[in-house]
Amino acid sequence: MPPVEVGGRLFEHCVDQFSLIMMGFAQTGPTVISMTKTWCGMQSAVNSWVGKAPQGRPDWDFRDCNNMVTLLAFALRDDIAEGNSQEAMGALNVCKRLFLALGPVHRVEQLVKDAWSMNARSLGSLTLTTADKTSEEDRQRVLQAVQDYAGGLAGQLRGQRDAYSDVNKGMMDVSSFA
Repeated sequence: MPPVEVGGRLFEHCVDQFSLIMMGFAQTGPTVISMTKTWCGMQSAVNSWVGKAPQGRPDWDFRDCNNMVTLLAFALRDDIAEGNSQEAMGALNVCKRLFLALGPVHRVEQLVKDAWSMNARSLGSLTLTTADKTSEEDRQRVLQAVQDYAGGLAGQLRGQRDAYSDVNKGMMDVSSFA
């Protein structure tokens, strides 16, 4: 597995946020998850505006909080399993595990997206489901239409280039006259 690199100040923001959620103390995995759910619920409930700076996140709802808790529970799954010693961890370790868990999440998301474009019924190599369903005549007709379109577009671009050159040449003649 290649090293995980988090760009910018994102990792610092994560550590600061979890320090706030965990009240500055090391906590066990289940406690971090519970505290995150409580913190998110409070953030979504507080919607007072003092001056121009909003307090809380009134745009969050229960789905956002549940998704945060689900992602965090996946990241800390080894710490909440039965039989594991409940060791406390700081905000730095929580963020490390959280960012390391994003790789498998994104990979599964990509596999699910690709599942609809692959034919997995055969035992042979995976191919696109639309492969070899067109005749040779149809392919040649489509290829010719694409080439005609590209040729017309290139002709228009050449015309614009020539018009720009003519305008530029005319401006040079006028400036030398003055």
